[in-house]
Amino acid sequence: MSVWSRDCKSLLFSNLNSLGDTGLYYGAELRSQYYLVDESDELDSIFIPSAAFGLQYEAPRDIFLQFEGLARWKDNVHDCPYSEDGAYFNVRQAWAEIPLDPLTIRFGRMNIAFGNQLVLDNWFDSAELFLSIKKFDVSLFGGVLAKDVARGTSSCQHEIVYENEMCWTKICKTDWGDHKLLGATLSYSFLKSHRQKLFLMRQDTPHKSRNSDIASLYLNGKLISNLNYFVEMAYQQHETPGSSPADTIGFSGMVKGHFRSERAGLFQAGLGYLYGEKDENKPFGPIYGSLWLGERQLYMATEDRVLYVETEFVPAFSEHLKLKTLYYLQFSREDGSLESDELDVGLSFKASDKRRFWIVYSLLNIQGDLERKQQIKLETRLIF
Repeated sequence: MSVWSRDCKSLLFSNLNSLGDTGLYYGAELRSQYYLVDESDELDSIFIPSAAFGLQYEAPRDIFLQFEGLARWKDNVHDCPYSEDGAYFNVRQAWAEIPLDPLTIRFGRMNIAFGNQLVLDNWFDSAELFLSIKKFDVSLFGGVLAKDVARGTSSCQHEIVYENEMCWTKICKTDWGDHKLLGATLSYSFLKSHRQKLFLMRQDTPHKSRNSDIASLYLNGKLISNLNYFVEMAYQQHETPGSSPADTIGFSGMVKGHFRSERAGLFQAGLGYLYGEKDENKPFGPIYGSLWLGERQLYMATEDRVLYVETEFVPAFSEHLKLKTLYYLQFSREDGSLESDELDVGLSFKASDKRRFWIVYSLLNIQGDLERKQQIKLETRLIF
């Protein structure tokens, strides 16, 4: 699991209120995000409040319905689908799930995301088919990008570029149905505590702006009782206008352990490595893995090597507090020189399941010749 990427997922549907015995559940979430960035000796700030409303209905015969609407206000933001500042409202989720034992079918508008969400985490008008047989889990999915709610970047990290500067999928100049997605996953459990996943994906974009074919093999499990491993090998082919398809082969791995002390608390630490061999400057990003690349989540890893350490501490005096850190070093594959580094420190406070607060500090390019950059992000989640 990446360090902070999962924090962006909605907390609303795990904290809904029941309306008697009707099978209907409802709830609302207020979220605010504030960015303060120091770059080139200039300060820039963005404040983005939003409100979400969710409904969930558990119908007879285990049919499942879910709806979510999101209202946001943006000021001083240059987001691709919404080039002007102001407020807007969108239907972000509206899907139905129907069990047809042993199959499950889900269709409608939904979020499709995998692993650390670096490569695939966006909103699609789509359909999914799930099949679970003994130790095997299979899923097939396909659809088109829901342009009115789609993210411009490829993932959901705590970075100002996600809200402001980058339009990764070039969705500003496209129509509904131009971006198509087709994929499949196969998951298999073996030796009790180990699991293997195979991921296949095809993305078609208008004018070949970013066509992609991706295949990934991922393994994770326990080495000993308190030590886990994660290993991923991936092949990716990207195609852009005016160039032939470019192949990228990558590897990522991590070992992560934990230790609990009654006096001190719970401490976790992980050591990871990523290697991406590129062709024609096309990026590589692990599908599952454990890597969180901070500001460079947009570029992932190209031909460079990334060595990173992450820690997590929950003090014994308060399980509501959590301190997370990550430090990574990015080296050139050609001569082994240090190209950049980054330190990320995050503190979260969970007053309850419905009241959570985050503060994340990022310092980029501490060493090396690149220009230093700092960022602070404050985030609040309140669920009713």
